[in-house]
Amino acid sequence: MPSLREANRRGEFLEAFNIADQALHADPDSLELAYAAVLALARTGATHRAERRYDELRLWERAQDAKPTLSVDILALRGRLQKDRARQSAGGERIAALLAASRTYETVFRNGGDPFPGVNAATLAFLAGERDKARRLAKETATALERSSNGKERDYYFYATRAEIALLRGDLSALETALGAIASGNLGDEAARSSTRRQLREICRAAGIDPSVLRAIEGRAVVHFTGHIFEESFDERALAADIRAKLDDLHIGFAFGSLAAGADIVFAEAALERGAALHVVLPFKQDEFRRVSVTAFGTSWGERFDRAIARAQDVSYATEDAYLGDDVLFAYASNLAMGIALLRAQTLDTRVVQIAMVDRNGSSFGTTGGDVRTWQEGARQTIFIHVPRTVGASTNTPERATPRVLRAMLFGDVRGFSKLREAQLPVFVDNVLGRFARVLARHAASIEFRNTWGDGLYVVMKDAASAAKCALDLQAEVSALSAESVGLPADMGLRLGVHFGPVFPVHDPVMRAPGFMGAHVSRTARLEPVTPEGAVYVTEPFAAAILLESPAAYTCEYVGRIPAAKDYGRLAVYALTPNGQGLPDNPCS
Repeated sequence: MPSLREANRRGEFLEAFNIADQALHADPDSLELAYAAVLALARTGATHRAERRYDELRLWERAQDAKPTLSVDILALRGRLQKDRARQSAGGERIAALLAASRTYETVFRNGGDPFPGVNAATLAFLAGERDKARRLAKETATALERSSNGKERDYYFYATRAEIALLRGDLSALETALGAIASGNLGDEAARSSTRRQLREICRAAGIDPSVLRAIEGRAVVHFTGHIFEESFDERALAADIRAKLDDLHIGFAFGSLAAGADIVFAEAALERGAALHVVLPFKQDEFRRVSVTAFGTSWGERFDRAIARAQDVSYATEDAYLGDDVLFAYASNLAMGIALLRAQTLDTRVVQIAMVDRNGSSFGTTGGDVRTWQEGARQTIFIHVPRTVGASTNTPERATPRVLRAMLFGDVRGFSKLREAQLPVFVDNVLGRFARVLARHAASIEFRNTWGDGLYVVMKDAASAAKCALDLQAEVSALSAESVGLPADMGLRLGVHFGPVFPVHDPVMRAPGFMGAHVSRTARLEPVTPEGAVYVTEPFAAAILLESPAAYTCEYVGRIPAAKDYGRLAVYALTPNGQGLPDNPCS
């Protein structure tokens, strides 16, 4: 496992949070770890969860016990969270959050004179429309910045702060000089630059300035790659040269895709040569994939596959079970890779593109063509690299019938049901299950299976977008119930877990009805018990799918890698909300 510093340096904020959070369990009194965990969570975009952790850990109160630099960082983190909340709000709520964050940063600035909270106070006042106050604070911060840098080496934060002050004052020449110093000195890591870009872009938008003025600190690109399989006898030199040229133009930092023989491996090798973090997503067990999609096309591909896997940042799987001839697993793995690439680019505030390696007449073939169509449905950019036609060229997978299908699955239950008295059960059926029924009736066209037992609910739906809407509607319907008024416990609440994956459609001989089975059904069932009441938790595959299907409609905030029920292992989990909203303010726990 990489160190916390290394994970942050690479912009791997989810991993940074996991490292800090696990270390905090072993050393719960550490202010450094508490700060690092909340900061990493904030950087993933999980604002409301980060705010809750900040309060639970009493960071504002405990900051006075920290060393001066850490104390400023901890206090300023509250302002950062208020600022992030403003980004997710609109209208008057957004202005109020901006002003609250500005006041927090100004308090920290006045108490210690540190320029970092000073420039944030100025920027947030600017974004809230208080331009005179913003210019006054920017001027004071510029003075504090020069004073604090006397006799010291000027680092990334010095130039980033100077750039922000220049932009607030409309001095584009000074902005160019500051950003040029960052670029020429190769200062700042992925995390720092992404945060600066996001902040400067907001100022540009508010001031009506073309954001191309920030080009000097443009982030390293996130790339989803996909391409045809071809035989080892194929002359790949031209392809490799084209790939290298494209990657140099893009300034690649992160690559997501599979690792089949041919184009995938050639691309992965070129990306690794350029220092990119390679994230491999395989459709099924590694040894079987190696046999089916790698060595079947030439033994030398197997050696190159092994070397690339050894150097990969991580390897994840559509399913860790067997292939069983199911081509749907290839499509699922591709969608997962595309979705995770989009999640990563969103977190890093950087460019994301797809590179598709196809022959001139075969861009619609196999999994590669499906990848391109899915990617472009979201008006996203695809860069094509044309592979010369060859006898050995093939689609990604042979065409076969597939017994597994991709479906969204929802499991729910109600806290407190097991403690209900006999007389309360009919009331529960009418007021809770009745609400379930009304919501499911509205979504009937997308539902392929439904079942209930006691307070339990299991629903299978055609796609992620339908399941997201249904889950949020269920939560809203139950949250609107005044339980006490109908004779049910006041603390009763619904928890929902949602997943997207391959399942077997079956005919249940006991129920005499269609149904669905498979490991991914079990994964959904293990997520629901660890979901807090009032929330909808989703797996990473679901978050990836919803970002592909409906990027503007929903927000998935990273919660963490949490232990699933019944020793199922740890799952990367996100909280699903309608776009522009966060987790419930006071979910039961």
